[in-house]
Amino acid sequence: MINTYRLSYDYVKTDENDNITHVNRALDDISIDIKKGDFIAVLGHNGSGKSTFAKHLNALLLPGEGSVFVGGMDTAKPEYTWDIRKSTGMVFQNPDNQIIGNIVEEDVAFGLENLGLPSDEIRRRVDKSLEMVGMKEFVRSSPNKLSGGQKQRVAIAGIMAMEPACIVFDEPTAMLDPEGRREVIETARKLNKENGITIILITHYMEEIVGADKVFVMEKGRIAMQGTPREIFSKPKELKELRLTVPQVTEIGYKISAKHPEFPSPVLTVEELTEAVKKTAGRKQR
Repeated sequence: MINTYRLSYDYVKTDENDNITHVNRALDDISIDIKKGDFIAVLGHNGSGKSTFAKHLNALLLPGEGSVFVGGMDTAKPEYTWDIRKSTGMVFQNPDNQIIGNIVEEDVAFGLENLGLPSDEIRRRVDKSLEMVGMKEFVRSSPNKLSGGQKQRVAIAGIMAMEPACIVFDEPTAMLDPEGRREVIETARKLNKENGITIILITHYMEEIVGADKVFVMEKGRIAMQGTPREIFSKPKELKELRLTVPQVTEIGYKISAKHPEFPSPVLTVEELTEAVKKTAGRKQR
């Protein structure tokens, strides 16, 4: 679905005479392969390069060095830009920056109208996408009356209506409360599992990556760690060195295992923690 090969990118500052005054390497030699239907998480603290990476996946930014291919199309070639952006949708941090309609259905239909689709096809796609994100009952509502999580789901519906093969979520929960974060992440997982949409989640919330197929941890524009969530969270020391932590439930598990070596670690969910506590307690009783 997506291949990056030795991708590098610099942010360049110039003075009033166009002389270069500063160069900041935001991405440095990134090579990643993402298969169709994958749920990929890209993790890192602020300034690690993860959002710059996200913007390369639908040609918002073009490689300074190396290459990016989306569905076999080279993002550096202008003739592919339109098809790449139809194939890979973007959901950003602030839903207010993506929502422009006076009512929900108008906003979801906006991109479809720009494609020149017939009205009956627009109606079908709007209804289908709103149902997929659990917002069908708000079809005639004003976005101004929705919660942050609901607004973000409307933004996702607008992307889904375009029928992309992949959606890139660039820190979509950064401005949301815990309930809104839960709604958005559940929607992303549902789209991946039930509809086969390739999901790339850019985040710094550790709990959000638990359900991912693979995790890439970025630091100073490079891939510092990669693996499954369990593999990543089995290395808390390395994560701490990258100014990251493990999910709270995983941290609890490590504290228990420090006193009870037979306790399995890492645990990734509350359910795993509960089951591990029961098993450990059962061994003690025997």
